[in-house]
Amino acid sequence: QALQDLQRQTTIKGFRLLANIERDRGQPKNQLRILRQLVTLQPDSNTAKANLAVALFQQGQTSAADSILQDISSRVSDDAGTMVLLGQTYMKTGQVPSAVEWFRKALEQKSDSPEIQLNLGIALQLQGSPLEAIQQYEQILATTPEANEAANNLAWLYATHNDASVRNPTRALHLARDLCDRTSYTVPPYLG
Repeated sequence: QALQDLQRQTTIKGFRLLANIERDRGQPKNQLRILRQLVTLQPDSNTAKANLAVALFQQGQTSAADSILQDISSRVSDDAGTMVLLGQTYMKTGQVPSAVEWFRKALEQKSDSPEIQLNLGIALQLQGSPLEAIQQYEQILATTPEANEAANNLAWLYATHNDASVRNPTRALHLARDLCDRTSYTVPPYLG
């Protein structure tokens, strides 16, 4: 049994790798074929289904993608992990309001999760809700000061937002300096 489980896991990893290779080669039909086979191998895997939904959406098959996402949504119950997966999938497909909704539902289940708060902050920022995004990033940094991505996103919001009432150049500079110090000036995106 253990050998069969190992072979199955190896096969699944191989299919994921092949799907990514076909995507990178610009072969969307092959990618879809492989992702469909992966869903067949893992019929209960929401991740496999979500990956297929993203690929379908990227190839213009939005109704098929939405059908898969609705199927996943109908089985969520109180699983914050699946809610986050749905939020991330909706973000990848450009359906930001739906992403925000799923991240908020996930936060109701796990209100102390910096990962969910970060995802919600990013989605709110993409949705054009900077004040709510700032609130999420500030909450993350209050409990997890080393949350680099939250600090970076917050610094950029404070430094570049076109609404003067949102801009806070002093706070932006403080966040950016702390971030660069914390990462020893080795992370190019933080050097801005």
